[in-house]
Amino acid sequence: MELLAVHSKGYPDDYLFSRIRGRKVFFITEWLQLLYSPHPLDDLKSSHYRYFFEKHSAEGIGQWLTEEFQWIYSQMNRKMQIIFSPFFLYYEIEHTLFPCFRYGFRKDREEAVRKLLHMSLFSDRVKTVLERRDMKGIEEIFLTLSARFKGLRGLFSGPERSLALEQKFMHVYLEHTVQSDIHAELKQFFVSLIDIRNIRTLLKHVRWHIPGVPSFVRGGTIDEARCKKLFDGHDLSEIKTLVSRLTRMDIQEDDPAVFERALFRRLSKKVQKAGQDPLGVGLLLDYLWRCYMQALNLRIVLYRGDAKKEILEGSLIYE
Repeated sequence: MELLAVHSKGYPDDYLFSRIRGRKVFFITEWLQLLYSPHPLDDLKSSHYRYFFEKHSAEGIGQWLTEEFQWIYSQMNRKMQIIFSPFFLYYEIEHTLFPCFRYGFRKDREEAVRKLLHMSLFSDRVKTVLERRDMKGIEEIFLTLSARFKGLRGLFSGPERSLALEQKFMHVYLEHTVQSDIHAELKQFFVSLIDIRNIRTLLKHVRWHIPGVPSFVRGGTIDEARCKKLFDGHDLSEIKTLVSRLTRMDIQEDDPAVFERALFRRLSKKVQKAGQDPLGVGLLLDYLWRCYMQALNLRIVLYRGDAKKEILEGSLIYE
């Protein structure tokens, strides 16, 4: 069963690569200038992003990212869509499926769900099941992807509901993806994502002294036994040493935010390197990930509130 929509203009790869190279020049690079601007939203309205911010204000960030992903997906031929289906499915799980879980399929959030599904790359079958709030149907659909999704719907009625379901759901998806026969560039991308997720889980439990042994995703460069050993030690300095080795960065602070940011930068550098091939899968992956990072940085800049800019500066991820 197709989990993603099947609609393609079927353009040749060379044409798509050319379009992507042209669009990359519009990415924001002067993040510090934008961060310290007294009116960043006004500055953006004179940029490539002006349509979205004129129409949606700061809420245009998510709108822009979703539409950009829709555009590139529609431009791909069917072969390229299949190659990138793990990436787009990952995005849809996080940005469409999980919000539906969080809404709890409540009647008062029906309109929000409809808006999500209208912009979604999920197939019509998946959208229909989500509209019907059919948890059994969702499980049955994802069972066509992996047998390990069996029984997950039972978590939805448990005491922690959405949080437990999301965590387990993503664990199963990521482990299934890296164990599948996917393109080498995509596999390395997901291995790095697993590292980020595991370090984030480790830091959260160590820093906040959360009881119980955390669940780690298998398939990253840091094996599960190593993660559990670091958790047992409850020593941030040991985690810092590990992150420094992985990222080849000299990390001085025992600050979890610094660790996570370093891992994101490590992934961005890997993807950027893969994107140097002007006629390869890496070029498209680099573009998709840079779009994701652009949206992340824009949220930091536009939702800064009263936070000190020096602190926010350290939160920006340079692609």
